[in-house]
Amino acid sequence: MEKVSEEVSEGVLLWNASLVLKAFLEDKARAEFDGASVLELGAGAGHLSLAIARMGARVTSTEAKCSELGKDEDGRCKCWGCAQQLRRSLARQLGSQHAPALNAGEWVQVSSAAGAGSLHGAVRAVELEWGEAEAQQWALREELAVPQSRPSIILMSEVIYNQSSDSLYDDEYHDTLVQTLLQLVRPGTIVYNVFVDRPFSFMFFAKIDELPGKPFQVYRVSG
Repeated sequence: MEKVSEEVSEGVLLWNASLVLKAFLEDKARAEFDGASVLELGAGAGHLSLAIARMGARVTSTEAKCSELGKDEDGRCKCWGCAQQLRRSLARQLGSQHAPALNAGEWVQVSSAAGAGSLHGAVRAVELEWGEAEAQQWALREELAVPQSRPSIILMSEVIYNQSSDSLYDDEYHDTLVQTLLQLVRPGTIVYNVFVDRPFSFMFFAKIDELPGKPFQVYRVSG
């Protein structure tokens, strides 16, 4: 793809690598999602979360909290992707008059991709900051404290991009992402990660490889 991302509405970016992951999962792994518990990190506009919900999964769609950079003339935040924008984007895509309640654990039923009209999967919008210390403030911390309640599948699209404004590697960024994954996974959890190969991207996998006990096995897959 020539374009890495595009603005779809209200400053919400659609990362085109996520479209690649969506197509791959719809083609290669559809059966995995029927009835599965899924969590997407850095969900952005929420389109991938909804696509997976339409395959029959219960998807927790997460984004960072609003950075309070200011409001536009309509009172909407100007963040470069946040949980508030995510919930509004989900509402637009679902054709809902009201956005899903943020952090309330409110599931919104999603019709199946087959268009049969039956309620098939579900999605909810949750604010989730990365990091071990931040996990103590998660809205779902009590739920996720029980290993059996953690997701069986985690989705990540363009979240390992790591380059500061001065083009240097931000060591803490990948550390907080790894810490977050360790808080979310259970034995057997599958993490699907799609990314554009940029400087420092593969440093994330070095961090994974350095973890004590080697809790993750990394495989490269192709379409």
